[in-house]
Amino acid sequence: MPIRMATISLQDIPLHITRSDLIYAIRDVLHHPPFHDGIGQVPNFSVQLDRDVTDEYEHCGTGTLTIADQLVVAIFISMYGDPNRPRLNTTSDWDQGELTFSLGIPPPTDVIQEGENSPFVDPRVAQGREARKAALSATVGLHSVQFGWLCRDNRFSPEWQADIQSISNLPADNTPSLRFNADSNEIWISLAIVNTEFETLQAMAVVRFSHIEALIIDTAERSTPGILFTFFSPPALEIHEDSGGIFGIFGQEYSRRYRHSAFGTTHTRIVPYTLFAMRVTCASQAHMEEFRRMARAANLPRPTDAVPSPIVGRSLFSPNNLDRIDAWLEELPWSVAFQALSILNATALDPIELWTLRPRIEALVSDADFGVAKAGEVLRGFGSKLKDPACIIQGDECIIRCFESVKADLRRASLSSSSRRRNPGVFNCYHVTSNRVLRQYPAHQEYFLRVYFTDEDKLHFRWDREVDGARFVKERVGGVLEQGLTIAGRHFEFLAYSNSALREHTVW
Repeated sequence: MPIRMATISLQDIPLHITRSDLIYAIRDVLHHPPFHDGIGQVPNFSVQLDRDVTDEYEHCGTGTLTIADQLVVAIFISMYGDPNRPRLNTTSDWDQGELTFSLGIPPPTDVIQEGENSPFVDPRVAQGREARKAALSATVGLHSVQFGWLCRDNRFSPEWQADIQSISNLPADNTPSLRFNADSNEIWISLAIVNTEFETLQAMAVVRFSHIEALIIDTAERSTPGILFTFFSPPALEIHEDSGGIFGIFGQEYSRRYRHSAFGTTHTRIVPYTLFAMRVTCASQAHMEEFRRMARAANLPRPTDAVPSPIVGRSLFSPNNLDRIDAWLEELPWSVAFQALSILNATALDPIELWTLRPRIEALVSDADFGVAKAGEVLRGFGSKLKDPACIIQGDECIIRCFESVKADLRRASLSSSSRRRNPGVFNCYHVTSNRVLRQYPAHQEYFLRVYFTDEDKLHFRWDREVDGARFVKERVGGVLEQGLTIAGRHFEFLAYSNSALREHTVW
């Protein structure tokens, strides 16, 4: 009769033996022949000891050993399942006493898969992780969460405050909180929560430790001190579903996570610009100090204190400001509108700063020495210069000087478009050099786009295994492919893709 993948029952464990002692002893057996030949990943296993109800010892002498490999289980039972078995061949120096092994019941399928996909972790390393996890286990109560824009004078302008009325059509409680996830090296900010009889739903902003650029502490309001985060890459917006806190035998919680592009219609419009800076206000000074302690334990950037307060409400992305930018871009030639919008989308200028350049951009388009094509080139070079770390720009006058400098450089370069007129197969394109469809329609080249689908950090989509990535791709990428996208007032629809381009997540 074949032996199924199963737990192994442990009996008569000497009471003075700790779980770590037993793990090291079993490791010395399972990680050597005949169980492992030294090539590839060593067998993973888990040891769970039954609690001593008197609390005099760590365990009561019984427990289970789960090995996530059917062949290893069979060999182990054949060698050590007999009462007259040989002693465990281990370097651990302890009396094995009457320790016995017998085949237990099969573990759940998801537990087996978890064990197969997880590497073995040394107990000392696991203890270090548990200690770190304990140090990061507190929850920081928050009063509010705001996303906004970090201005050139280092002031933060709140543009959207988390106010989520419902999750999955259920009324939500807008009481935010913050906690550290030591396993994934992330900060989870709960923006709103719904508790039902069977599950808990939370709207979350998930911040990777490595994506945090700086932390600024604002203590102007002593009762609700604030923390300003700036990010290299924006946080992920997610809905978390927790179905009762079920834990697997290997210590990981089972839950579902769904990526979202935004939380609500109002948020959708400004989310491309306002995810690089976030401010949270703590519920009290004690909660602030708890955050400081955990930030040190997580090795986050050292917080700096802001004096005076860095908060100033400027409503940079108000509906009126965005509406007038949208209306203006629709009037501009496409190549110019595209580059102007790219400056805004790259967070190089805010809507008011871009609006102050409107007369100069329109004059550039009308200038006989430049025209539409060269005006687009000026804006492209201007956008690159704005993002150059070596270029320090403070205030509107600096922005205008930078613009005029790029314009003068291009005038001196005296770019010519004559080669394009001679060869209809050559066209202005900043990433792709040729395409058969575009060569067939040389007079309509601006009617085509090549679209790259990436994550916020410009890398391929990736997520933890708890995240339903397929659902996000279907909604986000599938939505663009089915409904098209509108850029600077022009609507584009999916045309085609090649096999090579599809591997790079690219379509026309």
